[in-house]
Amino acid sequence: DFKNMSAAVGSIAKWYVAKLKARPLITNVSSAFIFMTAGDLLAQQLESSKKRRCNTPNTPMPVIDEKDSVDNSSALTPETGHSTVLGTSSSMATQESANSTILDVIREELSFWDPKRTMTMAAWSVCLYTPFYIGLYRLYDRYLPKQTPASIAARVALSFLTSIPVNAAFYTYGAAVHHTMEWMDSRKKLQVELEELGLDYVSAYQAATSIPYPEEAFWAKAQHKLETELHNTVVTSGSCWIPFNLFTFTMVPSHLRPISLMVFSAFWNCYLSLSQHREAPPAEVSADVPVDAVILP
Repeated sequence: DFKNMSAAVGSIAKWYVAKLKARPLITNVSSAFIFMTAGDLLAQQLESSKKRRCNTPNTPMPVIDEKDSVDNSSALTPETGHSTVLGTSSSMATQESANSTILDVIREELSFWDPKRTMTMAAWSVCLYTPFYIGLYRLYDRYLPKQTPASIAARVALSFLTSIPVNAAFYTYGAAVHHTMEWMDSRKKLQVELEELGLDYVSAYQAATSIPYPEEAFWAKAQHKLETELHNTVVTSGSCWIPFNLFTFTMVPSHLRPISLMVFSAFWNCYLSLSQHREAPPAEVSADVPVDAVILP
């Protein structure tokens, strides 16, 4: 079984490497979409599990009365010696289990999923993150082709240094998307309220769409997000990616590096999704600034 599994993994790796050589851009972008989606789904599942644990009360264990225990134990049929009470409970549980369909199970498992969030993360990975690093690795192959200690050190250092503005752009992008969605939702809500008050559709639409984009509020949110998340992300990125890149550029063959990078990226994407959608603590209010002037994320 292990040999068959190894052969299957090897054939998949060969197929993937062949696709990378034949169509590098499409293969990288498709892989980025898949692994970013997987990372975001894992992040949402972790958040959902944490919320369920927090919302589930600690129910005490039921106390069994000795009299009830005696009554239940005495309810044995003389022919079989089995408890009729236990038999009834078992049949009811079996019936309830049989009534649950596969569709209900799937709906329950996917109840946590926010498709807009997944598409937002995937769009970042496909349109910005992956093309940038494809170009960066091409520069490595062109100007740092030899696998010398100096070349490896330069690759590792440049990868870490370029990740700092990339992570800053990532949080700015997330703040822009969330702020724009809130602005569009507020316009739609205003239009519905105006229509409920008796205004016709065209007038309500024109009034709602006349609301300007709150640009100052967006920059305040983006700045606050960067202040709360960027430093921790840079530190975490260095502690994760520097050892990984050092190992990859030193030990992993060049044709297998994209595969190892994609697998590791799935877990890193999970971290990015968690940090991007983590609720930021309230901004500190200066004594000279009125409370109404502070814009919270």
